[in-house]
Amino acid sequence: MYDDWVENGFASGLIQDFFKPLNPYNIDDNMEMFKIQEEDGRKLENVWCLAISSKRYAVYEYQNDTITILKYSNHALGHYITIDPKEFWHDIILLWYHPEKEEEISSKYETKYAISQLAITNYDIQKRFDGINKNRPYSKKIKPYNFASVGTACRIDPDTKEPIIPFLSEIKRRDESLTWSF
Repeated sequence: MYDDWVENGFASGLIQDFFKPLNPYNIDDNMEMFKIQEEDGRKLENVWCLAISSKRYAVYEYQNDTITILKYSNHALGHYITIDPKEFWHDIILLWYHPEKEEEISSKYETKYAISQLAITNYDIQKRFDGINKNRPYSKKIKPYNFASVGTACRIDPDTKEPIIPFLSEIKRRDESLTWSF
C-alpha cells in the first residue's frame, strides 16, 4: 500500500499537508514549504537528502548506483579551500552506500589541509602576528585589513624550520628535501 502512495505522489502530498500549518511564511496559501524537486521540467523520482545539520546537507538523486548532487550546502566547511564541496558531498554519500570504499575515499583527503582566510580586522588579531612580523621589512609584514592564510601543516622547511602548508603559491616547495613530521 505504501509503495502505491509513493509511486503516485500521495505520500509527498501527505507530508506537505502535515507540515503546512508550520509554514512561517503565511504570505500565500499556495506557497509550499516542501516542494517536489524538478529538473529540466520533470519531477525527480528518487530524491534523497543527507543532512549532518540544518545547514550542512546535500540533496541528491540516486538511481542505478549513480549519485547526482542536485543541491548542497557548504556552510562552515569553507575552510577546506582545496576541496571541491560538490565532490566532497558525493564522496560522503558514496561512503554511505558503499562503506567498503572507506579506504579509497579517505585516501583522497589524506593530504588535504584545513585552511582559512583570516581578515586582520582589529588590534587583537593584528597582535597575533607580532612574532611573524618581527625582523621583516614593512612591505612583507602582515598589516591591518590584510588577509592571512591560516591552517595546518605537516611539513617543515629544512632551512627555516617553519611549518609549510604545501599548496600556497608563495612558498617555494622542494619536496625532495622536505621532512615529514607527525
